[in-house]
Amino acid sequence: MKVLFLTDYFFPNGSPNGNCVKDVAHEFKVNGHEVYVLGFKGYNEKVVQLEYPVYKLKPSFWFWLRDMSKTYKNRMIRKFLYSISIWGYRIKRILTMHMYPLVSRSFLKDYCDFACNLIKTENIDLVVGVYNPVESFFVIKQLKKKNPSLKCVIYAFDSLSNIASSRFMSSSMKDKLGWRREKDFFKYPDYILLMECHKNFYLNKRYDAFRDKIKFMDIPLYFPEKYRKV
Repeated sequence: MKVLFLTDYFFPNGSPNGNCVKDVAHEFKVNGHEVYVLGFKGYNEKVVQLEYPVYKLKPSFWFWLRDMSKTYKNRMIRKFLYSISIWGYRIKRILTMHMYPLVSRSFLKDYCDFACNLIKTENIDLVVGVYNPVESFFVIKQLKKKNPSLKCVIYAFDSLSNIASSRFMSSSMKDKLGWRREKDFFKYPDYILLMECHKNFYLNKRYDAFRDKIKFMDIPLYFPEKYRKV
Protein backbone atom coordinates (compact mmCIF):
# COMPACT_ATOMS: atom_id res chain seq x y z
CA MET A 1 0.00 0.00 0.00
CA LYS A 2 1.22 3.51 -0.84
CA VAL A 3 0.67 5.98 2.00
CA LEU A 4 1.02 9.77 1.94
CA PHE A 5 1.32 11.72 5.20
CA LEU A 6 0.42 15.41 5.15
CA THR A 7 2.09 17.33 7.98
CA ASP A 8 3.82 20.63 8.79
CA TYR A 9 7.51 20.95 9.80
CA PHE A 10 9.27 17.63 9.42
CA PHE A 11 12.70 16.11 10.12
CA PRO A 12 15.37 17.34 10.76
CA ASN A 13 13.65 20.41 12.26
CA GLY A 14 10.32 18.84 12.95
CA SER A 15 7.42 20.20 14.96
CA PRO A 16 5.99 17.93 17.70
CA ASN A 17 3.39 16.75 15.18
CA GLY A 18 6.03 16.25 12.52
CA ASN A 19 8.10 14.15 14.92
CA CYS A 20 5.06 11.98 15.62
CA VAL A 21 4.53 11.52 11.89
CA LYS A 22 8.16 10.44 11.52
CA ASP A 23 7.66 7.59 13.99
CA VAL A 24 4.34 6.49 12.50
CA ALA A 25 5.71 6.67 8.94
CA HIS A 26 8.67 4.51 10.01
CA GLU A 27 6.29 1.84 11.34
CA PHE A 28 4.41 1.81 8.05
CA LYS A 29 7.70 1.46 6.19
CA VAL A 30 9.03 -1.45 8.25
CA ASN A 31 5.69 -3.20 7.76
CA GLY A 32 6.21 -3.24 4.01
CA HIS A 33 4.29 -0.14 2.84
CA GLU A 34 5.54 2.60 0.53
CA VAL A 35 5.59 5.89 2.42
CA TYR A 36 5.66 9.52 1.28
CA VAL A 37 5.65 12.67 3.42
CA LEU A 38 4.68 16.23 2.47
CA GLY A 39 5.57 18.97 4.94
CA PHE A 40 6.71 22.58 5.38
CA LYS A 41 10.18 23.79 4.40
CA GLY A 42 12.03 25.88 6.97
CA TYR A 43 14.08 28.91 5.93
CA ASN A 44 17.18 27.75 4.01
CA GLU A 45 16.45 24.21 5.14
CA LYS A 46 17.76 21.31 3.08
CA VAL A 47 15.22 18.56 2.45
CA VAL A 48 16.60 15.36 4.00
CA GLN A 49 15.45 12.11 2.42
CA LEU A 50 14.86 9.27 4.86
CA GLU A 51 13.92 5.65 4.16
CA TYR A 52 11.07 7.14 2.15
CA PRO A 53 10.65 10.24 -0.07
CA VAL A 54 10.14 13.57 1.72
CA TYR A 55 8.73 16.65 -0.01
CA LYS A 56 8.52 20.14 1.46
CA LEU A 57 6.86 23.41 0.50
CA LYS A 58 7.71 26.95 1.60
CA PRO A 59 5.03 27.91 4.16
CA SER A 60 3.00 31.12 4.19
CA PHE A 61 4.96 34.39 4.44
CA TRP A 62 4.60 34.99 8.18
CA PHE A 63 5.83 31.50 9.06
CA TRP A 64 8.71 31.94 6.61
CA LEU A 65 9.63 35.29 8.22
CA ARG A 66 9.51 33.75 11.70
CA ASP A 67 11.85 30.97 10.57
CA MET A 68 14.20 33.48 8.94
CA SER A 69 14.38 35.58 12.11
CA LYS A 70 15.88 32.66 14.01
CA THR A 71 18.91 32.59 11.70
CA TYR A 72 20.19 36.04 12.73
CA LYS A 73 22.95 36.17 15.34
CA ASN A 74 22.17 39.77 16.25
CA ARG A 75 19.66 39.54 19.08
CA MET A 76 17.96 42.87 18.27
CA ILE A 77 17.40 41.99 14.60
CA ARG A 78 16.25 38.50 15.52
CA LYS A 79 13.76 39.82 18.07
CA PHE A 80 12.53 42.57 15.72
CA LEU A 81 11.84 40.22 12.79
CA TYR A 82 10.25 37.63 15.07
CA SER A 83 7.90 40.26 16.53
CA ILE A 84 6.89 41.41 13.04
CA SER A 85 6.15 37.81 12.02
CA ILE A 86 3.98 37.19 15.08
CA TRP A 87 2.00 40.43 14.87
CA GLY A 88 1.70 40.16 11.09
CA TYR A 89 0.27 36.67 11.45
CA ARG A 90 -2.19 37.84 14.11
CA ILE A 91 -3.41 40.70 11.93
CA LYS A 92 -3.70 38.34 8.96
CA ARG A 93 -5.74 35.93 11.10
CA ILE A 94 -8.14 38.72 12.10
CA LEU A 95 -8.54 39.78 8.46
CA THR A 96 -9.25 36.20 7.41
CA MET A 97 -11.55 35.33 10.33
CA HIS A 98 -14.17 34.11 7.83
CA MET A 99 -11.69 31.35 6.86
CA TYR A 100 -10.81 30.34 10.45
CA PRO A 101 -8.61 28.44 11.18
CA LEU A 102 -7.28 28.70 7.63
CA VAL A 103 -5.25 31.84 6.97
CA SER A 104 -3.46 31.89 3.59
CA ARG A 105 -5.39 31.13 0.41
CA SER A 106 -2.23 31.09 -1.71
CA PHE A 107 -0.40 28.59 0.49
CA LEU A 108 -3.55 26.48 0.80
CA LYS A 109 -3.72 26.25 -3.00
CA ASP A 110 -0.02 25.38 -3.31
CA TYR A 111 -0.26 22.70 -0.62
CA CYS A 112 -3.41 21.20 -2.11
CA ASP A 113 -2.09 21.24 -5.70
CA PHE A 114 1.22 19.63 -4.73
CA ALA A 115 -0.52 16.88 -2.73
CA CYS A 116 -3.00 16.18 -5.55
CA ASN A 117 -0.22 15.91 -8.14
CA LEU A 118 1.82 13.63 -5.88
CA ILE A 119 -1.18 11.36 -5.31
CA LYS A 120 -1.78 11.16 -9.05
CA THR A 121 1.85 10.52 -10.11
CA GLU A 122 2.61 7.99 -7.33
CA ASN A 123 -0.80 6.25 -7.35
CA ILE A 124 -1.28 6.78 -3.61
CA ASP A 125 -3.73 4.40 -1.91
CA LEU A 126 -4.11 6.09 1.48
CA VAL A 127 -3.77 9.73 2.58
CA VAL A 128 -3.27 10.59 6.25
CA GLY A 129 -3.90 14.26 7.00
CA VAL A 130 -2.34 15.36 10.28
CA TYR A 131 -3.47 18.38 12.29
CA ASN A 132 -1.54 20.58 12.55
CA PRO A 133 -1.60 21.80 9.80
CA VAL A 134 -5.30 22.36 9.18
CA GLU A 135 -4.51 22.58 5.46
CA SER A 136 -4.22 18.79 5.47
CA PHE A 137 -7.93 18.50 6.33
CA PHE A 138 -8.82 20.79 3.45
CA VAL A 139 -6.74 18.64 1.08
CA ILE A 140 -8.60 15.52 2.20
CA LYS A 141 -11.92 17.26 1.61
CA GLN A 142 -10.90 18.16 -1.94
CA LEU A 143 -9.50 14.69 -2.64
CA LYS A 144 -12.63 12.87 -1.49
CA LYS A 145 -14.85 15.18 -3.53
CA LYS A 146 -12.82 14.34 -6.65
CA ASN A 147 -12.22 10.67 -5.90
CA PRO A 148 -14.59 9.16 -3.28
CA SER A 149 -12.87 5.75 -3.52
CA LEU A 150 -9.51 7.13 -2.28
CA LYS A 151 -8.95 6.10 1.35
CA CYS A 152 -8.36 9.10 3.61
CA VAL A 153 -7.79 9.46 7.35
CA ILE A 154 -7.80 12.55 9.56
CA TYR A 155 -5.20 12.20 12.32
CA ALA A 156 -5.79 15.04 14.78
CA PHE A 157 -3.09 15.52 17.41
CA ASP A 158 -4.87 18.76 18.36
CA SER A 159 -8.50 19.90 18.34
CA LEU A 160 -10.14 22.51 16.13
CA SER A 161 -12.79 23.36 18.72
CA ASN A 162 -11.66 22.20 22.17
CA ILE A 163 -9.23 25.10 22.61
CA ALA A 164 -8.54 27.54 25.43
CA SER A 165 -9.22 31.25 24.96
CA SER A 166 -6.53 33.64 23.75
CA ARG A 167 -5.94 37.37 23.79
CA PHE A 168 -7.90 37.84 20.58
CA MET A 169 -10.63 35.22 20.84
CA SER A 170 -12.72 33.64 23.57
CA SER A 171 -12.93 29.87 23.96
CA SER A 172 -16.65 29.99 23.06
CA MET A 173 -15.87 31.79 19.80
CA LYS A 174 -13.10 29.30 19.01
CA ASP A 175 -15.52 26.47 19.71
CA LYS A 176 -18.16 28.00 17.43
CA LEU A 177 -15.76 28.60 14.54
CA GLY A 178 -13.91 25.33 15.08
CA TRP A 179 -17.12 23.32 15.11
CA ARG A 180 -18.19 24.97 11.87
CA ARG A 181 -15.01 23.64 10.23
CA GLU A 182 -15.19 20.23 11.92
CA LYS A 183 -18.75 19.76 10.66
CA ASP A 184 -17.44 20.30 7.16
CA PHE A 185 -14.10 18.46 7.34
CA PHE A 186 -15.35 15.42 9.28
CA LYS A 187 -17.84 14.49 6.54
CA TYR A 188 -15.16 13.36 4.11
CA PRO A 189 -12.51 11.01 5.61
CA ASP A 190 -13.04 7.29 6.10
CA TYR A 191 -11.70 7.48 9.65
CA ILE A 192 -11.11 10.26 12.17
CA LEU A 193 -8.36 9.53 14.71
CA LEU A 194 -8.54 11.74 17.81
CA MET A 195 -6.42 11.91 20.95
CA GLU A 196 -7.59 10.25 24.17
CA CYS A 197 -7.11 13.53 26.05
CA HIS A 198 -9.99 15.03 24.01
CA LYS A 199 -12.29 12.00 24.38
CA ASN A 200 -14.75 13.50 26.89
CA PHE A 201 -15.16 16.57 24.70
CA TYR A 202 -15.83 14.54 21.55
CA LEU A 203 -18.47 12.41 23.28
CA ASN A 204 -20.72 15.44 22.82
CA LYS A 205 -23.90 14.54 20.93
CA ARG A 206 -23.11 16.95 18.14
CA TYR A 207 -20.44 14.47 16.98
CA ASP A 208 -22.88 11.54 16.78
CA ALA A 209 -23.13 11.94 13.01
CA PHE A 210 -19.43 10.96 12.78
CA ARG A 211 -19.39 8.43 15.62
CA ASP A 212 -18.91 5.37 13.41
CA LYS A 213 -15.62 6.64 12.02
CA ILE A 214 -14.19 8.31 15.14
CA LYS A 215 -11.45 6.38 16.92
CA PHE A 216 -9.47 7.50 19.98
CA MET A 217 -5.73 6.94 20.26
CA ASP A 218 -2.85 7.88 22.52
CA ILE A 219 0.13 10.06 21.60
CA PRO A 220 2.25 8.16 19.03
CA LEU A 221 5.54 9.09 20.71
CA TYR A 222 4.45 7.59 24.03
CA PHE A 223 5.85 4.13 24.62
CA PRO A 224 4.72 2.86 28.06
CA GLU A 225 7.49 0.24 28.30
CA LYS A 226 10.09 3.04 28.31
CA TYR A 227 8.59 4.79 31.30
CA ARG A 228 7.42 2.03 33.65
CA LYS A 229 10.46 2.45 35.88
CA VAL A 230 10.48 6.25 35.84
